[in-house]
Amino acid sequence: MKFHGRMAPGRILDPAQPVQVVIHAPARCASVTLKIWELDAFVDASGKRRREGSPDDLLATFTGAIEPARGSRGARPPDWRAFRVDSARIEAAPPGAVWFRLQLPGADTIHDIPIRSEADEVEGTDLELGFSIEVGGAEKFRTRAPCLFAPARRPLRVVARYITCFDESAKPVPEAVYQEPLAHRHVAIGRRDGNGDDATLEVLARGYIDCDGYLIEPPRPGHETAAGRPLIVSAGRDLFLFDDAMPIAATGKTRIPIAACDPIAGAGPELTVLRAAVPHPMTLQGADDE
Repeated sequence: MKFHGRMAPGRILDPAQPVQVVIHAPARCASVTLKIWELDAFVDASGKRRREGSPDDLLATFTGAIEPARGSRGARPPDWRAFRVDSARIEAAPPGAVWFRLQLPGADTIHDIPIRSEADEVEGTDLELGFSIEVGGAEKFRTRAPCLFAPARRPLRVVARYITCFDESAKPVPEAVYQEPLAHRHVAIGRRDGNGDDATLEVLARGYIDCDGYLIEPPRPGHETAAGRPLIVSAGRDLFLFDDAMPIAATGKTRIPIAACDPIAGAGPELTVLRAAVPHPMTLQGADDE
């Protein structure tokens, strides 16, 4: 029995547009397991194909049957098949994960699927999504042409809003609120790892904030004198910022308490870090240099 299918379209830029699974063959098959994967390979911001060096990530599992498409009794039947879902399991993902929408052939239901692993992907890569078909526990097909999913991305400018005085009802005094770019700090951008008081920061990207508040990527080895590139960050999820006078060591899980980080909020080209009753950032710089 021949199995063949594809993901459509080839690339998605709008997260509201569903990724579609298209099955061409066989015309019928019972007791099928269809798995959705985030593949190891991806295309980076410069257009080069890279590999994460890790196994493909299983995102969702659907069991059911492949059936003829509706209206297939005509003179020219559709070249795709329907998939009747009997059960579905969506894998758990960390808070703040990127999500995409999935539509199975012949179904109107849209499934929201999280991306489980984002190593390097906060910097603006295209994620490769694919699927496999199993029958009787044996894999019969795996995607050869994946769908490239590109989450919303933008350069970031961090603007800190400082509140230095509150009134008796704990509301900021308007005259005591000022806003300016956070500047000349080393920064880690990441997500929450864990829950409650023990949660820490998992660093997804790191860089340096220039005098205008824009995040700049750290220089690549051998290119230390090259002009810094703006750090491109995937939007649409909960991120945290940690800044220091010294460079952040590396990406990955850290011991930095999430309570010591600032939640990043805002829309458009700028993100806002809200800090209440803290010294001026230049004062922070001087204190760290002592």
